[in-house]
Amino acid sequence: MGVFEMIAVIVIAGIISEMYKARLDTRAKIEGQSGELKELIQKIESIESRLGSLEELTLEREKERRFDDISR
Repeated sequence: MGVFEMIAVIVIAGIISEMYKARLDTRAKIEGQSGELKELIQKIESIESRLGSLEELTLEREKERRFDDISR
């Protein structure tokens, strides 16, 4: 194997190594975003359930006000 062939093998190995490293970095970013997305979904579900409870309370108070207005 000549000097130029040896240099070419080393350069190709370095390029492949960098490509693999970039792929792993991208995969880690995607997994991190997936975790953040799950957290956001949980927060949205929590907010929706609170909003549902708030709507129920509002409707109950409206009924009580109507009943109080009728009984006066």
